[in-house]
Amino acid sequence: MVLTASEKNYKKLCNLVRPAALLSSALRLIEWDQETNMPALGIELKTEQNKLLHELVHKQMTSKRYVKLLSQFIDIETGTLLTTDLKPNETASVKEMRRDYLHTSKLNSTFLKKFTEATTLSLDAWKKARKTNSFKLFLPHLEKIISLTRKKADLLGYQEHPYNALLDIYEPDTTVALLDPLFASLKAKILPLLQKVESKQDPKLENLLKNKIFPVEAQKKVCSDILLKMGLTTENHHLSETAHPFCMALYPDDIRLTTHFNEKNFLQAFLATMHEGGHGLYEAGLPKAHFGTPLGEAASHGIHESQSRIWETCIGHSKPFWNYFYPKLQAAFPEALAQTSLNDFYGHVNFVKPSLIRIFSDEVTYNLHIILRYELEKGFLDGSLSPKDLSELWNSQMQTLLGITPANDAEGCLQDIHWSLGLIGYFPSYTLGNLYAGTLFNSLTKTFPDWDKRITSGDLLFIKEFLNTHIHQYGRQFAPKPLVENLTGAPFTADPYISYLTSKYLIVN
Repeated sequence: MVLTASEKNYKKLCNLVRPAALLSSALRLIEWDQETNMPALGIELKTEQNKLLHELVHKQMTSKRYVKLLSQFIDIETGTLLTTDLKPNETASVKEMRRDYLHTSKLNSTFLKKFTEATTLSLDAWKKARKTNSFKLFLPHLEKIISLTRKKADLLGYQEHPYNALLDIYEPDTTVALLDPLFASLKAKILPLLQKVESKQDPKLENLLKNKIFPVEAQKKVCSDILLKMGLTTENHHLSETAHPFCMALYPDDIRLTTHFNEKNFLQAFLATMHEGGHGLYEAGLPKAHFGTPLGEAASHGIHESQSRIWETCIGHSKPFWNYFYPKLQAAFPEALAQTSLNDFYGHVNFVKPSLIRIFSDEVTYNLHIILRYELEKGFLDGSLSPKDLSELWNSQMQTLLGITPANDAEGCLQDIHWSLGLIGYFPSYTLGNLYAGTLFNSLTKTFPDWDKRITSGDLLFIKEFLNTHIHQYGRQFAPKPLVENLTGAPFTADPYISYLTSKYLIVN
């Protein structure tokens, strides 16, 4: 087959970006090591390694050769396409490469070195601060992160609000003007739903498993088993343990997952494993042939989150899932669960009560945790709020939104890792992920009317294949909302998610 000039140049462009992808993969491996295996004194070398690799990636993706090749396809300044010879997915890839270049080129090497050093040290400080419940220990690092993030927004450029520059990194075409009314509407619908659910559920279900012991070794086996059942393989992933569960992909065939085990609370580790497994399946489902290009990357952080939430909540909290899996759980933990009925266990899994920790909160209250963080981040960026007041602000907003107040900062403003990593602007993608998940689950159940029977029989692979077909294979060919709308044939709204919550939680307990 004879390639056109455009096809040859596109192939050259892909070959040129691959080394940067390999360097980025090495960076993620270093981050993985820092989270799982690094001795405390290793932070100094890790800081140097991170700075060097970030600089090399930046040079690769802003080189004159890269710009010259990219400019043969698209006008860097205006975004006007200069050729019609490419396939539709390749055209989309070129557009996304331009978008990435504009972001990368605006963040100069000097800034990136400062930011990388600050976040590497900040992560180490956050771990110590969380362990010792000392917000003061983390505060200087947080102040520096926020200062640098304001600078980042200025370098990237924005309209109306500096937070928009950061939102666009994680969720393209999303702005404060879009999120403010969306989050206000969600809050207005969730708060009365919360009151109705709390008033009708059986209080005894909350502490159903209190004082039960779930041996950690047995938990590890059950968590490993569910990842295989979901569609990961023994050859393409590794499950480890950290304080804050996460998924990190080095390549579609190299997925690193973590969870956190607590012998007194099996569900925390198990549902976190399903959550991170959803992320892992997305990464494993991205096309290896396009590794290093936008077509080999997730559409957005919100779409990524939708993959974890559909598995963790829509599937992992469903009655059909426990119809199948609960007998296996009883076999794994006979002393803890032998006398507990399926219906009571299911009610416990879906028990709704405002809680302090976001990652362990129920479906009804989860998005209130995100709204709190969103409001704080906006205030930090526009200067209306000060980082030094974070602890007080956090506790006040927790009381206003959820009616509870943390007893200490470890279970309050220090619970999340994100700010230590400089990921300001990231949190809204969690709520968007829930909304996308609700829409995808609605389409899944319409596509497979017998979905509940299939899951009850132990078949989970059809879910993976559905997501492979409609989400994973496209990479960044489509923006988040068009990607979802291509599947549903309707404009994206929060309605399917709200309907999912309402129908489920006004029946379940």
